[in-house]
Order: sequence, then C-alpha cells, then structure tokens
Amino acid sequence: MIDNMRTKIIFYFTVLAFVTLILPGCATDADQPPPGELPLAPVLPSYVGLSPNPPPPEPVEIPQPVSDLQHQTWRPGHWSYEDSQFTWVPGTIIQKPAFTAVWVPDRWEKHEYGWVFVCGFWQ
Repeated sequence: MIDNMRTKIIFYFTVLAFVTLILPGCATDADQPPPGELPLAPVLPSYVGLSPNPPPPEPVEIPQPVSDLQHQTWRPGHWSYEDSQFTWVPGTIIQKPAFTAVWVPDRWEKHEYGWVFVCGFWQ
C-alpha cells in the first residue's frame, strides 16, 4: 500500500513538473503582440440596423490603394438603411489599431424578423 501511494505521488509530481516547466515553452512569438502594442480585446459584432427587405446587390467598388499596409487597411462600402430606404456608403481607408489587426467588414444578415445590419469590427 505504501508503494502504491509513493508511485501516485511520484506520478503527480512528474505531471506537475511537466505542466510548469515544459508547457510554457509551447507558446510562440506569434501568440504575443509586438513590443509596444497591446493585445486586441475580442469585440463582438454590433447590430445597429433593421430592414424588412434585403439590401440591394453591392455595386462594384474598386478599393483605393493603401500606402501603408502596416497601419492602414481598406474598409469596403456597405448599404445603410434609414427612412425606409437603402443608401450606399462608399468604402474608405481606415487606420489599424495594431499591426496584426484584421477588419471584419460590415454586413447584412437575414433573421426570422427581417434583415439586420452588423457593424464591421477589428479582430
């Protein structure tokens, strides 16, 4: 019985040593923000518009050239819905909050009660 208990204690200490010494080394530099930048907090989409009808097809939009890809990105245009009508909001260049930030575009989603506008957000 003492040998069985000793074996369990050795096993638990071995697992503890593995977890505390080996696993922290598994993180990569890609998981960490660059020096001087704060990590981005996850942002949930915001639902700000409601329409009983779907938006019109998106027009062909040629993105403007982005001169500084590290600090800027293209935000595509989207349909806005006000006073029972859709209005096209053209795309624009926006500033990134961090080098690794990715813009998730604005979009319309179909729900059982109509069409909902989901604001774009940083990921």
